[in-house]
Amino acid sequence: MDKSDEHLLAEFVVGNDYALKLLMARYQQALAGFAYRFIGSREAAEEVCLDAFVRVARHAKTFDPARKFKTWLYTIAANLCRNRLRERRRRSTELPLTAAAGAATAAQTPDKAAQTREIEDRVRAAVESLSAEHREVLVLRAYQGFGYDEIAAIVGCTVGTAKSRMFYALKSLRERLPSEEGQ
Repeated sequence: MDKSDEHLLAEFVVGNDYALKLLMARYQQALAGFAYRFIGSREAAEEVCLDAFVRVARHAKTFDPARKFKTWLYTIAANLCRNRLRERRRRSTELPLTAAAGAATAAQTPDKAAQTREIEDRVRAAVESLSAEHREVLVLRAYQGFGYDEIAAIVGCTVGTAKSRMFYALKSLRERLPSEEGQ
């Protein structure tokens, strides 16, 4: 039976370094995906992911066992992402759009693959154009699958505020991405 995240963190606190490696293996890919969707840079996302685990290691003794480890980890990562975005805004006034990751498969025709990439680019640009608050909630909910109670804990707001931000994020996306029928 797999040990809980909280149990692994407790083992790390008492000197089991392998427990932290297991936590990293469990969350590194999903956390990097969250950071990438939040800040739009693979390199920065990887750095955020590593920084988040460094902070977990440094502050493991202060972890409140009444909380969920996953929520705590994503709170750390979200704060690091917000810091990155603030730093980027100081250096530049706009967010650069990232290249498409490419969901096109070898089974697609070249026309279909190009159409898929175009849609991905439009969605990515629309998500990146959202405010940081709205993008954060959207990424946590739509891409990471968190519930509103977990999102509220990660973001540091009420559940109602998290739902409101999601509502406005989706509304904004609908405005930026008109349906094919409406075109």
